[in-house]
Amino acid sequence: MSADVAARRFLSRALPGLIGLIVSVIPAAAAAVVKPLPAVVEFNRDIRPIMSNTCFKCHGSDVAANKGSLRLDRPELAYAPLTDQSGRTRIPIVPGDPEKSEVWRRLISKEAAEVMPPPDTLHQLSERDIALMGRWIEQGAKYEAH
Repeated sequence: MSADVAARRFLSRALPGLIGLIVSVIPAAAAAVVKPLPAVVEFNRDIRPIMSNTCFKCHGSDVAANKGSLRLDRPELAYAPLTDQSGRTRIPIVPGDPEKSEVWRRLISKEAAEVMPPPDTLHQLSERDIALMGRWIEQGAKYEAH
């Protein structure tokens, strides 16, 4: 049997299985990329991992590393009004109202000097992460203990 005939025979047997494998893998991969948001966003499951990866380094419990006197690791601090150097008072997280929340304003900002996390930081938020944060704030921004 020639190499050409052997190759055709191999392909005629293997190709249907290979196509079936590809067809079964593509929807699973697409579903992983476009994972829908949960109906109820939970702090420990959905938000804490995002904040731990992108926010708490500068806005967590390490007071020495804290930027702008903003703490997002504790709800009583995240809900408290802050006054900036210009005298303007802002509330980091307003439970139930993303539009009044400074955190939300910073997450969706297109201005490099305003957006959080800053564009030059290693860990950035995905569109899904931002949507989760918005939904969490809309749903009352409830923190949960570890």
